[in-house]
Amino acid sequence: MKPAADKMDNPGSDNSAAVAQVAGLGRRLGALLYDSLLLVAVLLLAGLPLPLIPESVQHQWPIQLLIRGYLLLVSFVFFARFWTHSGQTLGMRTWHLFMITSQGQPPGWGRALLRFMTAPIALLPLFLGLVWLVWDEQGLAWHDHWSGTRIVHRADQATLRNMNKASTLNTSVGKAAASKGGTP
Repeated sequence: MKPAADKMDNPGSDNSAAVAQVAGLGRRLGALLYDSLLLVAVLLLAGLPLPLIPESVQHQWPIQLLIRGYLLLVSFVFFARFWTHSGQTLGMRTWHLFMITSQGQPPGWGRALLRFMTAPIALLPLFLGLVWLVWDEQGLAWHDHWSGTRIVHRADQATLRNMNKASTLNTSVGKAAASKGGTP
C-alpha cells in the first residue's frame, strides 16, 4: 500500500493521528461488492411504490424518465449521505476504508456528486478506471482524481491495540534477553 500524504481524522476515533494508507484494489472491490448488495436492497425498497403507477401510463417515456431519475437520486443519496457524514459506506466500514479529501476530511456534497457521476465512467470499460490505481503513482483510480478524493485504509482500534500489545511484548522480550546477554 502507498502511504497517503495526509493523516486521517475520523470523528469519534481515539486514534486520529494514525497515518492512513491508500487502499488497494482488493479492499476496494470487497467494499464495492458489499455496497452493491446493500444498494440493491435499498432500491428494492425504494421501488415498492412503483407498481402503484397506473399501467396505462407506466410505459410512457416521461414516466420512465421520472422513475429512472428517482432511482438514480435514491442511489446518490445512499452513497453521498455516508460519504459526507463519516467518509464511509457500510461496505467501506467493513473493510476499514475511508473516503477523504486532500485535507483529510470526508468530502462535501459537491465532491460526493462529482464522484458519484464519474464513477460509472471509470467502471464501464471493464473496471479499467478502478484497476488504474495499480499503476498510478499515488494509488488513485480515475474517479479519485476527478473528484479530488481518495480511499484510504486504516486499521480499526482493536487491530491497532493488538499491534501495540505485540510491539510492547517484543520490546519486553528484547529487553529481558539483552539483560541476560542474549539476543531476542
